[in-house]
Parts: sequence; structure tokens; C-alpha cells
Amino acid sequence: MEADIERCEAAYLRAHAGVPVSHLRFGINVKGVAMSMHALEVVGPPGAPNIVMLHGTASAGASFARTFAALSRTHTVIALDLPGFGRSHVDGVAGGLECLVEAIEASRRALGIYRATWIGHSFGAYLCALYAADYPAQVDRLVLLSPAGIFPTLGATGAYWATVFKCSLPNAGRWLGGLGTRASMLAS
Repeated sequence: MEADIERCEAAYLRAHAGVPVSHLRFGINVKGVAMSMHALEVVGPPGAPNIVMLHGTASAGASFARTFAALSRTHTVIALDLPGFGRSHVDGVAGGLECLVEAIEASRRALGIYRATWIGHSFGAYLCALYAADYPAQVDRLVLLSPAGIFPTLGATGAYWATVFKCSLPNAGRWLGGLGTRASMLAS
């Protein structure tokens, strides 16, 4: 099955990335559970800032391939396969949002990234928001694309902002209102 996933991903990247893509493999441990992680990297200009991308449910980092060429003109782009998705594997049972956020932080450290712009789609956007609430020093900007679970309590305004929501972290509390804290996001 791993070979099938690898073949499909390679074909998709050839068709849509438009730039050379490197595969990063690294191990992390979250709460005693070993995880074999995979990420795609497109290196930008020397000294370029980083963008870390988190995919939605039932997807993988390769789903961002169509954005790689444009984003890598000014940034180094890393599209992470979340634990249990794409080519990342979990050896055992690790669950819950807290474990996913800790896996994202462990991945950031393993990849040697200090600060980045975080882009998330759907469930990945929700995880980006949780990550930013827990690790604001590592977040330069936050881009939430069709964020799942963040805006439903905002009614019609939420439907508008859920299409594409972009903010810099110092303004996140203003834009998200009471939803800007980890505890309030988990409660909604």
C-alpha cells in the first residue's frame, strides 16, 4: 500500500507542482508514541522565510502542490503530512487534538524551523489556529483556508470569513473575538 501511495503522490506532484520537490522523513515522539513523519519541501531563495502547510482531513501535504511554484518564489515551503495521513505513520495509539498539536510542534523542531507563516486548509486550519494559540512565538502569520470548526458560531459573518481568512497573529484576537484562545476553540 505504501508503494501505491508513493506512486500516486509522485504522479500528482509531477503533474501539478511545477518545481522540484524534496521528501523529508523524520521521527518524532509524542507522549511516548513514535511517529514516522513525512513532509514535502520546496526550497525558496537563500535566506527565505518558511511557510508550513497543514492539510485537511483525508488528505496529505501533496494537496498543496499547485501552490508550490508561486509560494517558493519568496519562501521555503514545507507541506507536512499529519500523523496517520499521507506518508506519515503512527506506531501505536495517539489521539486527540492536543497530540496533533504536539506532533506539529515536534515536527517543527525536528525540521529546524524557528518561525514560519502557517497555512492550513479545513481541519488543518483548525490545527493551525490551535497551534498558534499554544506557540505564538513560532507563528509569523496565520492563513486559514475554509477553516473547519472555527467560525460556525459567527452566523452569516462566519460564513463569509470561513471562505478565506487571513490575519497576522497580533490581530488574531480581534478577528476571532472570543474564539481566539485554545480553550474557547475547543469548547465550540
